[in-house]
Amino acid sequence: MEKRVPHDYMFHAEIMYEGEIAMRFTCAVGNTMEELLKDIDKEFIEVQNRMPQIVEALQFFRGKERNITNLIKRLYNERGDKNDAI
Repeated sequence: MEKRVPHDYMFHAEIMYEGEIAMRFTCAVGNTMEELLKDIDKEFIEVQNRMPQIVEALQFFRGKERNITNLIKRLYNERGDKNDAI
């Protein structure tokens, strides 16, 4: 399967947040899960008052795509103070 995202990072997360008229999206990326979680922190802080949520997370490895949304949501929510991670 060919990648659907235009980057070479191993991890990618789609973040949905409330816009003025409709929902908007941004993404977080990283080559490790920790880098991805830190980038998610950064994106969440930028839109913290707009109800951000992770809607999809993918791992790309050896040309294959794997959905890891539930894992990333669990890891993100289990962490302590998100502001200390940045």
